[in-house]
Amino acid sequence: MDLEIVEEHLLPPETNEETLMVQYDKEPARNQPEESESDYEFEELPAEECLQVQVVDADGYLKVLEKENSELKRDNLIMNLSIQTSERDTERLQRQLDKSNDLYGQLVTNLERIFSPAQIEKIQNDRRIVWPRADLIEAHNLYAASRSVCNILLRRNYPLPSVRTMQYWEARERNRTASAANQTAQRSATEQAMSHLLEVIDAINLVHNYT
Repeated sequence: MDLEIVEEHLLPPETNEETLMVQYDKEPARNQPEESESDYEFEELPAEECLQVQVVDADGYLKVLEKENSELKRDNLIMNLSIQTSERDTERLQRQLDKSNDLYGQLVTNLERIFSPAQIEKIQNDRRIVWPRADLIEAHNLYAASRSVCNILLRRNYPLPSVRTMQYWEARERNRTASAANQTAQRSATEQAMSHLLEVIDAINLVHNYT
């Protein structure tokens, strides 16, 4: 008797089944169609529907947040200190401005007791201005009284019209006075002529009444 056949009958049923499975795996399947790749096509899901799992280092992320928080607190502290410093500087500058305005007001008040508004403007701006008639008359009287004193004051930047301005004003006033005198003389001559003409007319009428 064949030994393999005897051993096959002597093996337990489970061993026989395992042996058959091994033989089945080793031997190629017969009379079965060959499998192709198209028989196992899978449906691809859209990219947005795919779940992406990201591993996050919680400790590292927490340290980054703590660092950013510390930097924000530091920036906030620096900004608050800067704001407080700016407020103190603004208050200090405002006090200085108020004090300067008070001193300026007192100075202008004292100057008004001595100088005219035009002279104060000359002191403030030191530019060419249009002198009022009253200032020109006073300066001309000072120049007429003592030219040397007037020149000394002008060299020391005393607020007075220049010599050329006073000479120009004097010539213009002289022409105006002469013109006014001529007009007055002409008016007086005209009035005298009219008066003489009326006298002649009255005399003619009187003679005519007697004849």
